[in-house]
Amino acid sequence: MMKKSVLFRFISFILLGIFLLLLGFYLRHTTSIENVFISVSEANKTQSVKTKKTKQSFFINPPEKSAHSSSLVDTKKGLMLVFFAGLKEGHKDVKIYQSFFDTIKQEWSEPRVILSAEELSRLNHKFIKKLGNPVVFKDSQNRVHFFVVGVSLGGWATSKIYQFVFDESLEKLEFKQELQLSTFANFSHLIRTPALIYENGAFALPLYHELIDKYPLIAFFDQEGRFSHTKRLNSLKGQLQPSIIALNKSQCLVFFRNYKSYENTAFVQICSLGAKEWQKPFQSSLKNYDSSSVLSVFKDHNGKTQILLLHNDGEKNVRSRLSLYYLKDTSKGEFVRLLSLDEGEEISYPAAIIKDENLYISYTFNRQKIKIQKLDLSYLQNLLEFKGKE
Repeated sequence: MMKKSVLFRFISFILLGIFLLLLGFYLRHTTSIENVFISVSEANKTQSVKTKKTKQSFFINPPEKSAHSSSLVDTKKGLMLVFFAGLKEGHKDVKIYQSFFDTIKQEWSEPRVILSAEELSRLNHKFIKKLGNPVVFKDSQNRVHFFVVGVSLGGWATSKIYQFVFDESLEKLEFKQELQLSTFANFSHLIRTPALIYENGAFALPLYHELIDKYPLIAFFDQEGRFSHTKRLNSLKGQLQPSIIALNKSQCLVFFRNYKSYENTAFVQICSLGAKEWQKPFQSSLKNYDSSSVLSVFKDHNGKTQILLLHNDGEKNVRSRLSLYYLKDTSKGEFVRLLSLDEGEEISYPAAIIKDENLYISYTFNRQKIKIQKLDLSYLQNLLEFKGKE
C-alpha cells in the first residue's frame, strides 16, 4: 500500500504538470501575438485633390489558356503580382506565375513560373495534384510571404494550405510547411486575401473552411512566421473568403463572401484588441451572390480613413461587372457605389494595393487574362467628396 506522503507528492506532481501545460497553452495564445496592427500607412495619404491621369489599364497575358486569382504586394523591386494559370481551374497543369511592374516603362514584366504542383510535391514529400489561390503580402520586417492552396485528392473541399517565404532576390521561394489546421485529415482550408500585419513582425492570415460547413477563420503567426493557432470568426453559415483590413492600431473590419445563405445578405464584422476579440457580425447594405469581394483603405487629404470595397454587382450575371464602393457608415454597414470599374463575361476575384498615391486593382478578366487598373487617389478623393454632398 502506497504511503500517504508518496501519494500526496505524486498527485501534486500531476497537478503541477497540468498547471504548467495550461499555463503554456495560455501564454501561447495570449502573448505570442502583439495586439498592435500597422495602421493605415501615411504613405497612402493623398496630398492634394488635383486630378492627374485618373485611370490606366494593363493586361497580363499568360502563356496558358486560363488565368485566375491574382494577389498584389509592394516589394523593394516594385509591385509584384502572382496568379495561377493553366488549361483551366483545377487542372493538373496549373502553375503559379509572377510579374513585376516597371514604373519607368509603365509596364508589367512577362509572367514567369515560380511554382508547380510537381515542385510542391517534391518539397512537401506528398503528392499534390493541383494548385490554386496564391496569396502574397509583406510583414513589418519587409519579409515577403507566400501562401498557396494545394489539393492531393478530389476537389477544393479536400485542399490544404502551404506556407513559403520569398528570398531576398524575390525570385525563389523557400518552403516552410504544410499548415496543420485541424486534427481530422487537415482537409478543406483555403485562402484568398492577404494578412493583417502587426508592428512586431507577426501577422494574422484570413482563411476559410469549405467542407460541408462553410465558415471563416483567422490563423495567427508569431514574429518568426511560425503558425500559432486559429480562431473561428463567427457562427454564421455559408461565409467564405474573409477580407480583413486594419481600421487603426487595434481594430479591424472584415467583409465576407456569402455562399447561398441569409438571402444572400453580405455581412461585416469588427474586431478589437488586435483581432483577439470579435464583435457580433451584422448585415451590410449589399448583397453578395457567392462572389469574392475585397476591402482596401487609405487616408484622404483631410486625414480621414476611407474604406473601399471591390464588389461584383452585375445585373445579368453577378460577376459580369466589378464596381468600387466606399463605406459611408461603418456602424450600419452602409456601402455606396462610387463607380463601375469594368464589365465582361467574368470580371472577378479582385485584389488591391495602394502605392505612390495610386490604387492598383488586379482581377480576373474573362478567365483568360489578369487585368490591372491604376486609379490615382486624388481622383477617388473627388468622387468621395461629390458623393458626400449628395
